[in-house]
Amino acid sequence: MKQEELLGKVTENVNLTFDQMDTLRREGLQDINTFQQVKRSGLKKKKERLTDKLGPNHQRVVALEAKIREIDYMEKDVKVLITEANIAVEPVDENTWKVHGKVIDKDRKGIQGLTAALYNKNGNWQKEVGYGCTYEQGYFSITYSTGEYVQQKVSTDTELFLYILDKNHNILYKDQEPLFVHPGHIDYRAIYIADAGEVCTPPEPGQGKPGPGQDQEEPEQKQTGPTTGKDQWVVEGKIKDEKNKPIKEIKVNLYDTKHLFDQRLGSQVTDKSGKFKFTFKGEVFQALNEAKADIHLEVVDDKGKAVYTSPEPVRCEAGHVDVFKIQLPPRS
Repeated sequence: MKQEELLGKVTENVNLTFDQMDTLRREGLQDINTFQQVKRSGLKKKKERLTDKLGPNHQRVVALEAKIREIDYMEKDVKVLITEANIAVEPVDENTWKVHGKVIDKDRKGIQGLTAALYNKNGNWQKEVGYGCTYEQGYFSITYSTGEYVQQKVSTDTELFLYILDKNHNILYKDQEPLFVHPGHIDYRAIYIADAGEVCTPPEPGQGKPGPGQDQEEPEQKQTGPTTGKDQWVVEGKIKDEKNKPIKEIKVNLYDTKHLFDQRLGSQVTDKSGKFKFTFKGEVFQALNEAKADIHLEVVDDKGKAVYTSPEPVRCEAGHVDVFKIQLPPRS
């Protein structure tokens, strides 16, 4: 058997093995989801009996309600995993590299119509690699061929960073770890974003619209005071450097000290004006309050180091807006 035939046979067997593993994964996740729903049904019946006997405010009833709510949160995560397991990913040949993944919101639902693209370390779009759009379930795919007929090839040593953009070319997400062109390989990313647009556009903006990698400043908007709906909790602010200039594309995290709700609280990246904003619906801050979560805000630099942490816990309350005005010290 020739070397090319042997390589093809090995590749075929590997792909078959992965297909079988994906099938087992899907079945396992479905079993977990079924088990959780049966458990939820039992807890709900028990809660109804205890409510009639002890009243809705009894601690045993409240504890059961918290368990039911936790199962509901877990169901969202399991459904995300089931969706991912059902994604049919076409294998790539030895001259092709693929980056694919899923973008979901704080409710674990896929976000449609966003732009996924790869940028170099200078913040410039790597046009040769192209871009992808998120579909109904938030799935995107970028495929790059390195075959002999490709005129402009991207070096395998070039650091590439995955960006997610909205229709106005605002950066919603920026990867902290670089990717590299790896022919014959597939890279996957799962991305959480709180707020996003609905239309996918090419990474470079049209005339008169600044885009990623361009140092054009948006005019400062006059603030009328923080307000929000009664069923929302908002954390927003602006980050400046030691020269009082806004810092764009720096990561902002919300976390609780026990790290139980970190995924639900999520992360943001500041816009061109150094601004960030988290918005949460009622069910999120209700769960945080019941758990008595100690929530803080931190700012992380491009090396993953926390350069600011809020000294006091963030106030989690319906209808409340936490506003942060942060000035970072000079970088050492």
